[in-house]
Amino acid sequence: GTIKYRYYGRYIEEMVKKIAEMPNSKEKEELIKALANHMKKLYLTWNKDSVDDDIIIRDLYEMSEGKINAQGLKLIETKELLKKHKKQQNQKRNK
Repeated sequence: GTIKYRYYGRYIEEMVKKIAEMPNSKEKEELIKALANHMKKLYLTWNKDSVDDDIIIRDLYEMSEGKINAQGLKLIETKELLKKHKKQQNQKRNK
């Protein structure tokens, strides 16, 4: 089928579905946090400027068909993600 959230990709959509089906646990909470931060990185790859955490949390909620509610989850700061991305790009150029 088609990918609704192209900037995340099919792999992320599959991960969201798998995590949504897990029983509630500390492990599930950690996976949601890691996944949400990764989604934020992917979103920033497509939309270079910035992204509001609420967009990521909403997308996660919609992709999980309401099974993952990460409201209030604190994600990595956008400037930190952009700084890391820029550093990685510079390292690739210098090789």
